[in-house]
Amino acid sequence: MHIVQPQGTSLGWVLSAIGVLLVGASFALHTDHLSQRFGRAATFLGIVSLLAWVVGYFLEAINPNASPLSSWYSELFASYAVGHLLSALAIVMIIRHSARLSK
Repeated sequence: MHIVQPQGTSLGWVLSAIGVLLVGASFALHTDHLSQRFGRAATFLGIVSLLAWVVGYFLEAINPNASPLSSWYSELFASYAVGHLLSALAIVMIIRHSARLSK
C-alpha cells in the first residue's frame, strides 16, 4: 500500500500552479523594469509561457491519475510544449537583447 500516490496528488499540482501564478504575478508587477532590462517582447513571452505552464499544472490537478496514453495527456503535453517553447524563445530574445546592449 502506497501512502503517497506515485502519480501525484491534486493538492501538489494545485500548489505548483499557485507558485507559478505568483511568479507570473511578480513578472507582471515588474513589467517596466524587466522590459528595460530584457526587452518588452521577452518579458511578455516569459509571462505567457508561465501561463501555459499553469494550464498544464491545472490539467494535472484535475486528473492526476490519468494514463499517459489517454487523450487527456495530449492537452497536458501540448501545454507543457508551448510553455517550454515560449520560455526558450524568451531566453534567446534576452540573450540577443543583452548582446545588443553590450556593444
